[in-house]
Amino acid sequence: MNKDQSFTWELLLLLGIVVILISPIGAWLADVVKEIATYHNVQLNFGFGGLGSSATSAHSAPAGNTGGNNPSLFNVPIVNANGEAGSIQVVASDASAALSNATQGGNTPTGKAIPA
Repeated sequence: MNKDQSFTWELLLLLGIVVILISPIGAWLADVVKEIATYHNVQLNFGFGGLGSSATSAHSAPAGNTGGNNPSLFNVPIVNANGEAGSIQVVASDASAALSNATQGGNTPTGKAIPA
């Protein structure tokens, strides 16, 4: 293959990549990359009947949870970063720690933390 043929193949390959990226396949590929790059708050539950269950999280321990045996679920009313009202359920050792945990992701607590 001479230099001109090599250059032609390079241009055709580049054109093929551009066509794929602007097609629905390219949109799907962009969605896959975005999903891989997005942080996911994963909750894992390893409950085995009466053997004692434990829950672990893919992120750091909640505020106020010092490793005690009594972390609880709390419902906290919030306004999210987009200004939309709602609520979030958080794990914490007490109501004040639940309010601290509810601020994740730019949320603003708007009321008391209520045990779930």
